Amino acid sequence: MHFSGIVVATKPGTFTAVCERLDALPGVEVHLRFAEEGRVIVVQETRTLDAQKEGLKRIQGLDDVLFAELSYYRSDAASALDV
Repeated sequence: MHFSGIVVATKPGTFTAVCERLDALPGVEVHLRFAEEGRVIVVQETRTLDAQKEGLKRIQGLDDVLFAELSYYRSDAASALDV
């Protein structure tokens, strides 16, 4: 499995809507919400590294997302063959 921590910043006034969109994405879990700052910390879990890359692009492309940046990445030993 591949895991990444992603920081997401939202446009002003869109925090709740972006959180709902993030919650709806497969393999994505919202862990921390900072409504006043318009920032969210999510964890993404996928089977392959390519799926991680695509998932980050999908988050970056969501409506009302200012930016989404990878802050942490890890893969477990069993997933090394899935890269």
